[in-house]
Amino acid sequence: GIDDGPASLFTVMLRECNLGVRQKQYLNVPVEFQNAHGYAERSKVELRMRGKSWFVNLKHSPRSRGRPRASLRYGWHQFCVDNGLGVGDTCFFRALGEGSAGEVHLLKVEVRKRDGSFLV
Repeated sequence: GIDDGPASLFTVMLRECNLGVRQKQYLNVPVEFQNAHGYAERSKVELRMRGKSWFVNLKHSPRSRGRPRASLRYGWHQFCVDNGLGVGDTCFFRALGEGSAGEVHLLKVEVRKRDGSFLV
């Protein structure tokens, strides 16, 4: 079931830090979204796009105050490569709920390329 609450989706325009050197690529998850979906207790998400799935590890980084920051990290590179993502592309993430692996959270992803076309 699709979650349609106010924190059920987020949008990110990709920058160099999201696509740079393979071992350093990351995508920060907005705090409101990660809190709404319990990302502090999760270790993975499953990204679904165009009939395929990618498992991506969440990295938890400590912050000076509040909960740790969660970011998409290991597996994010392969998702970007497989889908030909580039700087200026916009990713739309929507929560789909729990995955088959229990602690894994499902996210449907749609991408609008820099030229305005959508990946289908």
